[in-house]
Order: sequence, then C-alpha cells, then structure tokens
Amino acid sequence: EFELPPRRPSPSTPRWGTSAKLALQRTLQAAVARGDRAIGAGHMLLGVLAAERGTVPRALAIAGVDRAELVRRVEEAMAQGG
Repeated sequence: EFELPPRRPSPSTPRWGTSAKLALQRTLQAAVARGDRAIGAGHMLLGVLAAERGTVPRALAIAGVDRAELVRRVEEAMAQGG
C-alpha cells in the first residue's frame, strides 16, 4: 500500500542479473564475516538488507523500518540458531 518514489538514475542501470549477483556477493560476504561455513536464509536476508540502492532500501525507508535494527535482530536470531 506504499507508493515508492521514482527510481534514482544511475550511471549504469543494473539488470536483474547484476542485482542478483550483487545480492549473492553480499550474502557470501555476510557468511564470511560471521565465520560461517554454510550459507542460509539469514545470510541471504543480510545480503538483501545490505543493499544501499534499489527497491528494498527505498521500501524499508518508506515503511519506517530501521535497517540497522533489523540487521541486528537477524544476526541475533542467527546466533541463537534461528
């Protein structure tokens, strides 16, 4: 029910393949930073939340979601085995 603001122009518009590759790269970085030996849903969520531009950060901002707090809660749940 939120109306997203128009997309900000960028020097090169990423395509789906690029977006997916970047999300996967951030997912892998989250797993490595945590010292985990396997990638799970929590790592994927952290990878998506790490995006600085795009639909996810815009939608979360419009919804008033504190991304830093959400990341903290995801990491906490992962630490508890969730």
